[in-house]
Amino acid sequence: MNKTWLLVFSLILLSGCSSTPELTRDEFASITTREYPGLTGEQVLQASEKLFRLADGDDFKFNYSRDNPAIETIYATRKWTEYLVFSSATGFDYWKLTTVSGEQGTIATIQLNRHIVSKIVWTYRYMNPPIPAHQWPEGEGIKNTSIYDLYWARMDYLLGKREDWMTCKMSKERIKLKVVWGDNDFLCNFLNLKDDIPDSPLIVSNLESIYKIFPK
Repeated sequence: MNKTWLLVFSLILLSGCSSTPELTRDEFASITTREYPGLTGEQVLQASEKLFRLADGDDFKFNYSRDNPAIETIYATRKWTEYLVFSSATGFDYWKLTTVSGEQGTIATIQLNRHIVSKIVWTYRYMNPPIPAHQWPEGEGIKNTSIYDLYWARMDYLLGKREDWMTCKMSKERIKLKVVWGDNDFLCNFLNLKDDIPDSPLIVSNLESIYKIFPK
């Protein structure tokens, strides 16, 4: 009996340690870049900001930059804290969306990094001190397909390119079916995200709001 349980436990550990797929440079570019014919960079930026505010507008902080009239970027930073049964962790998620606009439309590229600032593990007798931030990689790049699949699906809805809003339940089902892989808790974590659903797509018909973000 003991040998049987030992075998089962070993199989569980091995399954949990299975390596994730390695993405080539072209594959990673394909899941982080989208083309939006007929749309301006401003429309795409506003849709992305709307997406983040729906996810957890109280905790996201935004900054904007413009390298030239055709290249614009939105930075969305979110501090998070997770409390589990015997541990807690605090960190930051950094999103960066860059748009390049042209006569035919806009090319958008998204980047996502996570920086874990501290991690605390409790035991029955004592609590370990936080792990120093310098022991964690500064803004570890996220390279899985599920989070970008979810992000672009929601962007497509807000920009009128998709009929339905991809919910976290739908996203998790796609992971379960192995259509995509990896964690989606950057936008789907019921412990610390609001995850609101929009009433309707966000369609921008003019560029007046661009001067609110980028004053002349």
